[in-house]
Amino acid sequence: MALFNQDYIVKMRYEFMNNISDFQYEIDNSGQWNDATEQNREVDGNYIRFTVAIPNQVQTAHTITGLRILDADRNVIARRDLSIVVNATQIVLFVLRISYQEV
Repeated sequence: MALFNQDYIVKMRYEFMNNISDFQYEIDNSGQWNDATEQNREVDGNYIRFTVAIPNQVQTAHTITGLRILDADRNVIARRDLSIVVNATQIVLFVLRISYQEV
């Protein structure tokens, strides 16, 4: 039996989702973070799903080496190291699913 009722957990998923402000990405371990473009966000069952577009601003082949998430206060609240090789004409769509449930 769960400790929290389902209505409360659903409410907390939306609050968590709404506290996320921005996504940023890093190219070639440069230490410079660029803003990604959020395409969609939604609560999907026990998950919070974000779809983020990472444009090819440099117009050359490169590697996306990191993605980070910022909260409403612009604090970095999460970071993921990546290794996504991109050619000169690609745009990357990154789908992030975060599980939010009582265990």
